[in-house]
Amino acid sequence: MLPPWEAVVYEASEIAIAGGGSVAASRRGPITISTSRPGGFTLRDMVAAIEMVERRNRLPDDWCAGMDTHHVNFEGMRLYDKGEWGIF
Repeated sequence: MLPPWEAVVYEASEIAIAGGGSVAASRRGPITISTSRPGGFTLRDMVAAIEMVERRNRLPDDWCAGMDTHHVNFEGMRLYDKGEWGIF
């Protein structure tokens, strides 16, 4: 069974998502993403938001002479004290 892509999974008009655990990502700070959909973010919106944050935070570095592609599994998100969501 396919996931319900248009189901609302986060009932807010904005979400702040911080990058993964890298030092460079934490220095850049969170990305605040908005939606105009009534009801909030759909599953499709959340996947797109996570992809956007991951692309920004997985810039080329010294990891095997390029982008860190070894950690490719989405394990989840957690809400931090500052009201930002983190990807891990």
